[in-house]
Parts: sequence; structure tokens; C-alpha cells
Amino acid sequence: MAATTVIGEHDYDGAQEIKDFDNTKLGVKGLVDSGLTSIPRFFIHPPETLPDTKSDSQQTPIPTIDLAGLHTHHRSSIVDQINQACRKFGFFQVTNHGIPLAALDRTISAIKAFHEQPAEVKTRVYRRDTVTGVNYASNFDLYSSKAASWRDTLAVRLGPTPANPLEVPEICRDAVAEWDQESQRLGGVLMELVSEGLGLNAWRLREMTCLEGRMMVGHYYPYCPQPDLTVGIASHSDPGVLTVLLQDQTGGLQVKYGEGWLDVKPVPGALVINVGDLLQIMSNGEYKSVDHRVLANPKHEARVAIAVFFRPSNTEDTYGPLSEMVSPEKPALYQQFTLSELLQRFFKKGLDGKALVNHFRLACCLNPGPLYHPFGLCGKQFSLTGKRETMAANTTIGGERDYDRAEEVKKFDQSKFGVKGLVDSGLTSIPRFFVHPPESLPDPRHHTKPDTPIPTIDLADLHTDRRSSVVDQISRACRTFGFFQITNHGIPSVTLDRTIAAVRAFHEQPTEVKARFYRREMGTGVSYISNVDLYSSKAASWRDTLQVRLGPIPAVPEEVPEICREDVVEWDREIKRLGEVLMELASEGLGLNPKRLQEMTCLEGRVMAGHYYPYCPQPDLTVGLTSHSDPGVLAVVLQDRMGGLQVKYGDGWVDVKPVPGALVINVGDFLQIVSNGEYRSVDHRVLANSSREPRVSIAVFFNVSRRDDSYGPLPELVSPEKPALYRQFTLSEFMQRFFNKGLDGKALNTVIGELDYDRAKEIKQFDSSKLGVKGLVDSGLTSIPRFFIHQPESLPDPRHHTKPDIPIPTIDLADLHTHRRSSIVDQISRACRTFGFFQITNHGIPSVILDRTIAAIRAFHEQPTEVKARFYRREMGTGVSYFSNLDLYSSKAASWRDTLQMRLGPIPPVPEEVPEICRVDVVGTVRSNGWERCLWSWRAKGWD
Repeated sequence: MAATTVIGEHDYDGAQEIKDFDNTKLGVKGLVDSGLTSIPRFFIHPPETLPDTKSDSQQTPIPTIDLAGLHTHHRSSIVDQINQACRKFGFFQVTNHGIPLAALDRTISAIKAFHEQPAEVKTRVYRRDTVTGVNYASNFDLYSSKAASWRDTLAVRLGPTPANPLEVPEICRDAVAEWDQESQRLGGVLMELVSEGLGLNAWRLREMTCLEGRMMVGHYYPYCPQPDLTVGIASHSDPGVLTVLLQDQTGGLQVKYGEGWLDVKPVPGALVINVGDLLQIMSNGEYKSVDHRVLANPKHEARVAIAVFFRPSNTEDTYGPLSEMVSPEKPALYQQFTLSELLQRFFKKGLDGKALVNHFRLACCLNPGPLYHPFGLCGKQFSLTGKRETMAANTTIGGERDYDRAEEVKKFDQSKFGVKGLVDSGLTSIPRFFVHPPESLPDPRHHTKPDTPIPTIDLADLHTDRRSSVVDQISRACRTFGFFQITNHGIPSVTLDRTIAAVRAFHEQPTEVKARFYRREMGTGVSYISNVDLYSSKAASWRDTLQVRLGPIPAVPEEVPEICREDVVEWDREIKRLGEVLMELASEGLGLNPKRLQEMTCLEGRVMAGHYYPYCPQPDLTVGLTSHSDPGVLAVVLQDRMGGLQVKYGDGWVDVKPVPGALVINVGDFLQIVSNGEYRSVDHRVLANSSREPRVSIAVFFNVSRRDDSYGPLPELVSPEKPALYRQFTLSEFMQRFFNKGLDGKALNTVIGELDYDRAKEIKQFDSSKLGVKGLVDSGLTSIPRFFIHQPESLPDPRHHTKPDIPIPTIDLADLHTHRRSSIVDQISRACRTFGFFQITNHGIPSVILDRTIAAIRAFHEQPTEVKARFYRREMGTGVSYFSNLDLYSSKAASWRDTLQMRLGPIPPVPEEVPEICRVDVVGTVRSNGWERCLWSWRAKGWD
């Protein structure tokens, strides 16, 4: 390789080049207008993803369907043609669709005219956000795609909330409005025909609002000087229900069909229609959403295409296979999901050529393909003897009915190869029983919280006057995250390295050597296995484990594999000393005697697990270790530099990034229980390893040694103000529950605690009392009922979450009816777009009325309980109700407030139904001052 090439590779900053291009706002057309003869490097696609027009394109034509006889006896024939096209190709063209040719030409001309305006005119609408509903940009996935595509795009939101017409560029404004009307009418017809083709009511898709969500994109493909190095649009499928495409006569659109590609040749006056991912899912796989692409344009005449994407209007509704499309003979192939989930995943993954529908496909329905076998590739079976033999075609695993998961798991386990054995066999796809349901798989692209680091605590000053500071840091970490890392812990770096190397050396021995230790029981105190819950889990994880019992009855030294024997013994000695220090610090953090946990024998029960995570060929389909919490007191983890450990925090996940020389410490379920919920045992997981270098980690789990003693919240941590949250139990019962439930992501401490707690009954008693929250306070209670307690991650932390330097806008309405009205409108518009909140002054309501209204509401709530109780109800039949928590029975935790609620319109309550103590001030004053809408808005938005 030439030296200049190597130097160029190091000096090339692709991210900067993309940023520079984007900042010019000139788009691809601007590059062409500049006279360039070679395309920028970030537009160059890998050779394997580029079209090969010499051999790829097939001659099978995409169907063209004439809609002329739609309202005659030919309708059934048209429905049948569309049905066949949707099932076979996922694409078809329609003629005689009712849109005049002049409208087609006007739309193409208008979009072309927009793109061919001077750069300084177009740049006014160049943006990457879609706040206004209109944006012009080049490549929506410019910053995330592996290579950019040779096109520019004008996007306009048509529904359900259309863009402000004044935001649409004037040069194409009328044409866009006309095209929306025409395509919406045609879309309605197509929805009916597609529904009928599936055997549904003709209005089925329209009733699901599939016509209401509409987005138009006007693509412009200018001349490309190197069309063999890039594409106009990369291979992808559309996420919505249907797409209606108007293309000019230039051509370039191709559709995947089998192993090749079909040209969608322009037909004069025709429109191209294609099935989207959502329709494939709702049809339960009957209709096909297929990959398509656009070639880079080699002609000096630009290509123009306008697509309108149809989808439902409510992004938070749940979708999946329609009930009419599911039966015992054809079970659901896809899970349920919200439209926002589907769209978010589409925009995050970009146009990467990977089918979006597969993410939502149920794991039991993932078809590994005709050549799949758990121990081999390409029609070869890796037999349990270690020899390769041909697998007969009739034994190929093809469908759910031919798949015996239990048998496949058993064969894997009996092979004693472990996951590393699978990797060593050269497999390129993982066995089916390792594939996890999509909803349980990590998505590191948008679930991790990089700005929330797990605390790292320095123990260097442990034996100085700064000990109390170390205790405080550990206490806060245990209460907030349940995880922390420690440095200067006293274990030499050379010992850390030796321990990792020894465990790695064990796993990388020949299979026949390791197989001697492969067992599922722990009778000898040593076992080597893959997945402790292999037979009970819903899906296996991609790791192998060497497990050694260190206490209270350690394994016989001769049973520990010789290759790591000395290092395991040394590691136990070091970790036991460190464990003693950690138990003291954790006890002090709870305000206990430093020796409290040690006196409970929490240091004596110890098990070491040496995990080995080899390379995974499909890391997006499985995990290294599924989400779970640890059952014991504390866990000490030594991880190598590879990373992959993640901790649940709030609604997301935090990466536990390796810190050189540090150890990871986490709270177990047992410690959460004995601390009466002060310390948190949290879910954590390990991602499947996508690196060719294996990941190694060694965890030591500390537990009490007396299995038949009774445990529960420590007496020192229970009081009338903080009653016990958990019942008493034996360690035997506790561990049995853990191993029975497996690593299912459900907290064991919840299982132990909930047995004696009837939340529904406690809520019902509170509601039936009609006392409200104020009644609880009046009773003199000093601790809140359990159903009011929120999860720590959902509670506000004023120390970190408030932003004092970002005030909510306060807008003065004094000049509303002067020439300054436009300024006020602008301030309100900005506040609504940015905060969604603002305050107003000089609004015209006298201060005395504000004060009277607050006083009246306060007076109502402070009446004797027996007076207020007459209005306590959960229904709004009379238009007036007083209650505590609208969502008392459905929320995860109740909130500390009471509410008086009144319907002000359209049918206001009978005045006599409004409590007398606030009747005049609330009803009379509100009506006389036109305040009804304001109060109604408050009630409808937040009840605050």
C-alpha cells in the first residue's frame, strides 16, 4: 500500500468534512454547481453495498394496475391484482387513478423549481429539525449513516398537524397544497382496496387513522460525476402503511426481489405504490414491505421524485397484527408496540438496509433460515463428537412446528462446548435459543445515559480523618445507584491482572480439558457451565462461567482447575480482606455498628463466578448477561478493559466504564431488605461482546452463611416512622426463590416484600375513608403510607435537576392591543415551542379576584372532613367532585395532594352542586371574568 494512502487515512477527518458540508447549506446540488468532478469521500459507499447494474437488475416487471374499472364489476379483479402485488412484490404502479396529468406535471415542476432556486433562497429553509413542519436538507441521516447518498430533499408535514402554509416555500406552496388534496383522496381509495384484499372491512385501515399521518418528501437527484461509487438513496424499507410516489421519466428506482433487483421503469401518468413496514406487521406478514433503492443519477438532467408517506395519526397508540389476521393456524408474528417506538427506531437506524420489521418480530417466529443448525453452518452439523458431518436436507429446521427448543438446548448442554465452543466452530449466526425478544434487548444507541457516571470512590484516605467522607460517598452511592467503583483498595494491580489472566486461561483451554469440570451441580464446589438458568430462561445469554465456592465450606483445592488454582486462592484472600472493609463502611453508612453485617456472617458465604464473554457474531440479537439483580449482600466485580456492563438508572441504562485498577461494588437484594430499603439493589446487565477479543470478569458474591436463620429488616432500621417494608424469611427460602425465578429482570426483593403487603386493599381503605391526604396529616401521622412512596429514580433531586439559570418566561400582556401585539405573540410562540410553559402579567384579572379564588379553594379543603366528604366521588356526573389522586388505582405510586374538580363547560354544573363555601368566588367570579377556559385548561393538563 502506498505510504500516501496510509498518511491520508490518518489525516482524514470524516466527521469534520460532513459538518463542513452541512454548514454550507448548499446540498448536493451546490456541490454539482461548483463544478466538482469527483465526489467527497463521505459519499462513497462500500463496494458490497453498491448496485451492480450490469448483473443485478432483473427483467421481471413490477405490476401496473389500471384503476379505470374501480367502480364497476371489475372492482374485485382490481382488488385481486393489488392483493397479489402486495403479497409478491410489495410494489405496484397505478394508472387511471383520477389525478390529472397536469397536476402530476405541476407537482414535479414545482419541486424541481424549488431545488433549482439560487442557494441563498433555499438556505432559508435548510434545517435538520422539523419543528415548523418544513425542512430542506441533504440526507436526514447524514451524521449517522455509513455513507451519504447523492440527493437533496424538501420535506413537508401534511398531517395530522400540517405545516403552517406560510412556512412552505412560496415557489411550490400551491402545488404542495394541491398534491396533498389529490394524494389524500387517492390514499383513501388505496386503503379501501388494500383492506378488501386482506379480507377486511373496506374502511378498516381508514378507521385506524392510517390516512391522517402524512409526510411529503420532494427528492432531487442531480447529476453525479461518479455514479458507480454512491447511490441516490440507500437500500431501505418505508416505516409507514403505504407510500404514494410520483416520479419523473428519468428512472433509477429499484426494488429488491429475491436475490436481485427490479427496475421500476417510469410509466407515463402512473404513480408508484408500496407497502410499508407497519402494514406488513398489521397484516401479520401477508403483505410485504420490501427494500428499495435509487441509483445515483448519471445524467446531466436532474431526477425528481415526490413521495407521500401515510401512517396513523396517534403515535402513542399500540399497534401489532390485526386481530382479524391472527388465528390458531396463523399466530401473531409480531409483538405490540407504539408508533412512536417504530418511528424512533427507523430514524435512529437510518437507511441501513436492515429490515425494521425484524426488530418487532416475535423471537419464536424468527426464522434462522434453511441452512441453520445450532452447531454448524452452511448445511454442516457440528456433531457432539466434534466431527463434521453432512446434515440431511429433510432435517433442516425451517418453521416453528419443526423446531424443538428443549432438544436443541439439551444437545448444546451435553456437548459441554460452551459458547466458546460455538465460536470456535466458526458459526456466523447464533443458535435460535440464544435469540432474545426484541423488547428485552439493549439498544445502546439511545438508552444509555453518558452524562450519569457511576461514582468512583477513592479509599486512599480510609484510615485518616477523611473516613467519614468516604462513608458518606458510599452511603449516597448505595442509596442512589446501588453501584460504585473503588480505587486504592489495597489489592495490587499485578494481582488484578493475574486473576483475569488465570480465568481467561481456563476458558481458553482445549474443550476436552474444560469438559471435565462441566456440571450443573455444585457438589464439589466447582463447576464450569454456560448459563446457570439454561433450561428455565426464555433465552440463553452469550457467556460461559467457571464457578468456585469460596465459603463457608470452600471447594477442595484439588477440585479447582490447576491452571487457575493458585490465583483463585490468592483472589479469595484479597477479596475477603476487602469485603471486611466494605461491610464496615456499608454498616456505618446506615448508622449501624461497623461490625453489624459481619456479626450476621455476611462475610462468610462467598462464591466466585469467572465469566467469559467470547465474540458474538450477532450481538444485536442476544446479551452477555440478561437484566437481573444479585441476591446476596454485596458483590465485588473485577472487569477487564473491554466494558459492556450496564446498570439500570431511571428509565435508562448507565455504562459502567472500566477504570484502570478499580473494582466494581454493588448492593444485593439481601442488603436492600435488611437495610429496610435504604440501600438499593438494582438491575444490571452485560451486552453481548461484538469485539473479537473476549471480555473477562470475575464476581465474588458475599452472603450470610447460616441458611436456616431468619432474616428481614434490621431492628435498628425499623421505627413507627419507617415501618418494616419486608417480611422475615430464611436464607434457604431466599436463595431457592432466586434460582427458581432465574435471571428474569424481576427484583427478588420485591417478591420477598410483597407477600404480606396488599397494596390494593390499602388504597381501597384510604379511598373509602374519604379523608384525603389532608385527613392523613390531620391524624398526626409521621410517615407516609407505602403506596405513596415513589421509586428513587423517579423522585426529584433539587441538587442536580433544577436549573436556576433558566427561568420560565414571564410575558407582559399590557400592550396587547397596541402595535406591540406582534412582539407578545412572538414571545408566547417561543415560550410554547421551547418550554411549553410561561407566566403572564397584566392579564386583566384584578388581584383581589386572584386572592379570593385561592382563599376560597383553600377554605374548601380546610373544612371538617364530614363536610367535604359529601363531595368525595370519582365520577363527574354532577360536574363537581372532590378526591385524592385522579389515577389512584392505576398509578405506580400516589401523589401527596387533594383536588376539587369542576366541569365549567360545555355543560356547567348546577350552581347548587358547587360547595357553598367557594360557590360565589369560583363559579360567579370565574364566569363574570371569562376565566372558564383558563381553569379548564389547568384541570385538563395537570390537575395542579
